[in-house]
Amino acid sequence: MSWLFKSKPNPSPEKIANQKWENYGRCLITEQKRPNAVMRLFCFPYAGASASVFLNGWSKTLPPQIEYISIQLPARSTRIDDPVSTDMRTLAKEIVKEMAPLVAQDGTPFAIYAHSLGTLVAWEVAHELKRMKLAMPKYLLFSGRGAPATQQPFNDRIDFKLPDKEFAQVCISQFGPSPGLVDKQMWPLTLPPLRNDIELFYSYTKPRMRALRVPICVWGADGDPISVSSQIETWETFTTQAFTTRSLPLASHQFSSHPTFLKSLTEYLTALIVQCRKERLERDADLEFTT
Repeated sequence: MSWLFKSKPNPSPEKIANQKWENYGRCLITEQKRPNAVMRLFCFPYAGASASVFLNGWSKTLPPQIEYISIQLPARSTRIDDPVSTDMRTLAKEIVKEMAPLVAQDGTPFAIYAHSLGTLVAWEVAHELKRMKLAMPKYLLFSGRGAPATQQPFNDRIDFKLPDKEFAQVCISQFGPSPGLVDKQMWPLTLPPLRNDIELFYSYTKPRMRALRVPICVWGADGDPISVSSQIETWETFTTQAFTTRSLPLASHQFSSHPTFLKSLTEYLTALIVQCRKERLERDADLEFTT
């Protein structure tokens, strides 16, 4: 179960300062703002990861008609000095506060993508958007785990308050070695967000179970116990709209950067672009007719 740590570790403060990223706030970061985008995709990273997992190449790999906005959680990367968040709903409110002006700004449709633990954050964000009576995502695109309250992603409960050495050893035994866990010099950057996300998961005991009127598509991997078909299909009762699943012939849980997944996601996003353009043309035609 090395899925949490197969990505590159959070960049050092020096590298952060040299990144040419743009932002819409502390939580919302993009490689490049695209005011003429057909749609926006808000991307939620998995446990221990920073926004950089979606900022280093996604916009060059996936359809260019979309503006990709990655969620930067506190206590890591560009927010390394921010206090950690230990309550999922409080975190969702913080994210929605920054999303609100953007989703209401110009009527550009948007979707949400999230992988693994990020799906739980994204689910709470979607409910918070509804609670605030803001624009809702046209689609929820999830990967890497089942619906809230349906599974335990760790073999054994992890004590996130252990000293660094013991905590790193426990995580290595659970998830396998990675540069961020093996190299002690990287612990100050790697361990705090990981501790926070594990604590955040354990504190998430009362997820919102009411289905949303938003289509859901979920990707899983045939060789990943956490996202086999029986797990990802649990999302079906969380939507009153269309529900689809895509099972990939992969063994690793951390497949959000795998070419096979990116190809499948590109095909799905391309279809969404066509649909959004059609709806825009129909809306513009209606406005022209009424005037």
